Amino acid sequence: MSEAEKLVVVATSAVTAAAAAEAAAAAAAAAAAAAVVVVVVVVVVEVVVVEVVVVGVVGVVVEVAVVVVEVVVVLIAVLVLVTQIAPKLTEN
Repeated sequence: MSEAEKLVVVATSAVTAAAAAEAAAAAAAAAAAAAVVVVVVVVVVEVVVVEVVVVGVVGVVVEVAVVVVEVVVVLIAVLVLVTQIAPKLTEN
């Protein structure tokens, strides 16, 4: 094998390793985003239950409005993450 062929093999291996590392990082970011969504949903549900017990109906109406805003914020965050991560995953 000539030196040029050896360099091509090494360069190809390096590019493959870099692509695999990037895909792993993107997958880790997606998993972290999913974990954040789960935590936010659990916290929101707990807050709504506390509001029903402590504050009553008016507090519940206010809390539902807050939850709607929080859900929209989470959906926007997930959308941004998906639009940034998905193209990187499909490149490889």
